[in-house]
Amino acid sequence: MTVTDLLKRMGCSKIKERGFETIASCPFAPWTHKSGRDRHPSFGVNMLLNDGKGVYHCFACGKSGTVRSMILDYCNISGAPKSLFEEFLKELEVEYSVDIGLIKRNKYSEEFRIPEDEVEEYNRLLQQKRYHTIFYENNIFAPTVERWGAAVGDDKIIFPVKNRLDKILFFVYRWLNNSMPKYTVSKGAKTKSSVYGMNMINVISENPIIVVEGILDCMYIEQMGFNSIAIFGVFIDDKQIDIIRSISPSDSISIVFDDDEAGKKGLEYVKNKLSKYFYIVNGINVPSVRTLDSETLTKIIGGGSHVRKYF
Repeated sequence: MTVTDLLKRMGCSKIKERGFETIASCPFAPWTHKSGRDRHPSFGVNMLLNDGKGVYHCFACGKSGTVRSMILDYCNISGAPKSLFEEFLKELEVEYSVDIGLIKRNKYSEEFRIPEDEVEEYNRLLQQKRYHTIFYENNIFAPTVERWGAAVGDDKIIFPVKNRLDKILFFVYRWLNNSMPKYTVSKGAKTKSSVYGMNMINVISENPIIVVEGILDCMYIEQMGFNSIAIFGVFIDDKQIDIIRSISPSDSISIVFDDDEAGKKGLEYVKNKLSKYFYIVNGINVPSVRTLDSETLTKIIGGGSHVRKYF
């Protein structure tokens, strides 16, 4: 049973699947909405959160919880038999909960496969656990480098770009021999189809995500104890926005870009794009992200966390 099948049995309409997210009319509307109806879909299920077991939230009536509690609450309030959802409840019990194959595939997912020789080289270099001075110069410590899985070679550093399930999507190469361009990616990979750092987001903390331009900025901010992702530049793609919305534990988001002309223009562009989906959007340009202290970062995100209201 897919999430769509589940919601249909609960009487939902206007169902739209967006990868791991499903938007629909609220199944509790007859009992929790003033009019007894949910004319504009305000209910969402996200199967990527809660370790893959899923969560739901309706920002019209305020009901929220796990997908399991959603089913049980619906049965209690509507009188529907639990047997009607027995198949889905069983799927929630298996390892890694619901089979991701049961959820409609994200229309932005890529068929790209990393060449085997790249994977082999990365694994070989990773085992060496080397630390390059470039990290020291950017205030990034050895444990952080190891935690992020960056592999150091004689002529390059390899950064794995992973999805939320910790699977490597492609590699980003930082060349150390003064070659141009400084950064390249696995041949055929599209950076704007992903974000860097989504596998490191702590959804339990409810700390807003800080969006930055590059990989080292992202590693540094996470090292300081904050949620962060990098969008590989100063412009954001709709595909990346979908990813950020699906992993954000907060309805607030912050953007920290470099204090140059490109960074200033990019900040306004990204703020306008994200303001359509987030309740609070903070943005700032700084001379150097990798010199910010914890107190400054706390001020940037608004002084604290914000409970997420949107999917």
